Amino acid sequence: MIKKLFICIFIFISATLVAVSASRNHSNNTEPIKVITGKVIRVADGDTITILDARNTQNKIRLYGIDAPEKAQDFGNKSREKLASLVAGKDIAVSVMDIDRYGRNVGRINIDGKEVAEEMLKAGMVWLYTAYCKIPECNHWKELETQARTAKIGLWSNPTAQEPWLWRKAHR
Repeated sequence: MIKKLFICIFIFISATLVAVSASRNHSNNTEPIKVITGKVIRVADGDTITILDARNTQNKIRLYGIDAPEKAQDFGNKSREKLASLVAGKDIAVSVMDIDRYGRNVGRINIDGKEVAEEMLKAGMVWLYTAYCKIPECNHWKELETQARTAKIGLWSNPTAQEPWLWRKAHR
């Protein structure tokens, strides 16, 4: 009896580890792992929202491929406002590409035929997060960031704009 219990526990743990590993390694894939639909009920900052799905469950979503200024950084609030203007209160579908280390769904959002991450890059409100942006579209997104930077649009109007990932390291 005890031997069977140990075997069952071993199988359960092994299956769980395989599932977690597959989820964590998905970031190199170009296809979504799932789609979540719901209404945007909160815009936390320029790259993170919360949606309420049909089961009344809140889902935190981190936009794929971009990184927005933190709230305490220059343009942090303007970046959040821009994202809110695109998604707040809308019913959306999120193509989840990965799950981040905080358990958030990392996904792509299209509204009215427009990729939200692209719109944020065009407006100069975010950086392309090259360390995590691995889909073919990232090449085009880099061009959009360069165009906004060259035109000094949004945060690029600030000559001392600092990448959020560097800012976070300096302020831990």
